[in-house]
This record gives sequence, C-alpha cells and structure tokens, in this order.
Amino acid sequence: MCITDDGSGEDWPISLQYLQVGGRPDIQKMPSFRWPQNIRRLDLCGLSLTAEVLENILINEQLHATITRLCIHSSNRVAELWDSAILGELFMLDALEIPVDLFYRLLLHPAFDTSVLPIPIRQLDLLAPCDMEFAMIMGTEIVPEGICGALELTLSLVCSLGISRDCLGIIPKSKHAEIDKLVWKNIDRCPEIELETIFELGVYVINPPAC
Repeated sequence: MCITDDGSGEDWPISLQYLQVGGRPDIQKMPSFRWPQNIRRLDLCGLSLTAEVLENILINEQLHATITRLCIHSSNRVAELWDSAILGELFMLDALEIPVDLFYRLLLHPAFDTSVLPIPIRQLDLLAPCDMEFAMIMGTEIVPEGICGALELTLSLVCSLGISRDCLGIIPKSKHAEIDKLVWKNIDRCPEIELETIFELGVYVINPPAC
C-alpha cells in the first residue's frame, strides 16, 4: 500500500485512529500533510525535535480538529529548549504525555500569559526529560512551583496528573500533595459526565511508556 500526501496514493484505512511518527519526516510538507481522517492519537517518538519540527507537525489544521491524545516520548532528541504556544492550537486535545523539560517550555511559560485560554486537556502525564541535564539545571523547586501555578491558569481543566517514576527526581513525592490539592479543585469544577472517561483522578505515579 502506498500512502502519499498529495492524493495520488491510496486512502488511509478508515479504521486507523493511531499513528506513531519517528525518524526524519519532510517537515516542509507536514503543515498540509493528509493524515488519516479518523486519527485520534499521535505519538512522536525518536524524532530530532526543534521548534520548527514540532510546530510544522502540530500546526496541521486536520490535527486540530481530530487529535484527542498526544504523546511526545522522552526518546526524542532535543538540541535546545524553546518556548511555543502550539499545544493551545489542538482544541480537541483531551490527554497529553510530555517530557517534563518540554512541558516546562510548552506549557509552563505560556501558562502565565493572561491572554492564553485554558488548554482543554483533562489527563496529563509528565515523563522523564529528553535532556537529562535538565534536572541539574532546574533543581527540584522550579518545576513543582510552575505546575501549581499552571493548574490555576492554562491547565485549570486537568483532573488526572501522572508523574513518571523516572522524573521523581525533578518532581519529588514531597511535592505531590500540594499539586494534588490543586488538581482536586479542578475535579470539583468538572462535569461528572466528563470524569467518567478518566481512568484515575488526582496525582499518581506512572511507569514510563514504551516507545
């Protein structure tokens, strides 16, 4: 089966809802790439991530209307950190798995822009950083404090917060109770019908996802 982005190949299977993207995609074609029409989950794994790569993938208008779950694996290679509000464009996004260093740049920094509306995610998993020096640079105070601030602003819809075992050095268990209180404030404001689709509420520790 030959899949192309110009309409000359066969259509994606209509039942296909999940894709994992890695390697070296043609970034210039990604903004207009023809994704499976029913795609719901996208995993980015084993990419060399830059601001241009991530934004050119996620700026695709088709993804804005279909993606409900996004996973950015810790296995991605990040040469440098950057700020971006691109995740706010995914207005159907309900669940996000993201390395804590990218979370810091893509969610914590935009969180304190008062013009940015809350991102619609209900379920958030924080994974080990792509850059293993991040923990030494940031310590164990900046990120937990930033999470607490964001949970009252752009992350005010988050009701489920998983913290990967391999980033407990950055978000120690001693900070979890404080974060958990804010998550439960969000839960109290959430319609019950939306809570029914969430597997676990509050703050909890998770195993790192496979890539």
